Amino acid sequence: MSERGVYFFFLLLLFPLQSFAKPICPIGEHWVASHVRRTYVRDDGNRVRAAQVKGHCRKNPRGYEKWHQNLSNNRPKIWGYKQEESKKWSVDEIERLHEALSVLPDVFLNLANVKIYRMHKSQFPGNPATSNNKDITLYDLAFQRKQSLAQIVAHELSHVLYRKLSEKEKSSFRQASGWIEHPEFKGALTTEKNKKFIQPDSRLSVDEDFSNHLEHFLFKNKSLKETSPKAYLWIWDKYGLGFKIKLGVKK
Repeated sequence: MSERGVYFFFLLLLFPLQSFAKPICPIGEHWVASHVRRTYVRDDGNRVRAAQVKGHCRKNPRGYEKWHQNLSNNRPKIWGYKQEESKKWSVDEIERLHEALSVLPDVFLNLANVKIYRMHKSQFPGNPATSNNKDITLYDLAFQRKQSLAQIVAHELSHVLYRKLSEKEKSSFRQASGWIEHPEFKGALTTEKNKKFIQPDSRLSVDEDFSNHLEHFLFKNKSLKETSPKAYLWIWDKYGLGFKIKLGVKK
């Protein structure tokens, strides 16, 4: 073996082949491997066409440094839906998710210990995502629907936010959104007769109603203000001026 061959042999021992396959990007950027990009519409309304994307370094979107560590190809440790099958994240899906996260308010991005998983199909027809404690799962539908991915993720992160509220805050939200104690069943909740539900599944629980409220505040603001004005003001008072979609912000 020549002197040069010996040199490369020792290089391979010190640095496995994998390390050469992923170029090192400048600080503040990450490597995006070659992949097929599917057509989708960004939250600013711009349509992104399908294309064969070459490997390249891309500027880290807002929140990337934290959230890229929180994606998992595994199954959540506690997941009641045993028939749901886990799925490996594709490069295209990872990039779309980071783009979606980058437009969300800081209160979402600052949540700690939230893992995001990937599964094929929910056991509930038409469901694009599910949350359980601090685990969020995105299904195939999340990447196929016309509804924005950011909106889907915001809804699931809102469930995590609700679980972090104090009992006093939960009580004040219930009052603002039309939930009351059941007159016949102690400890149970019901709604005021004139309560308007912003989504049909808001009837299921205060938790679901809260997540729908935050989702609408961000993506259907005018509709929420008209349908649930007291809860609208509650969200405004709780989360402030910064609770809005940040279009055009990269980091």
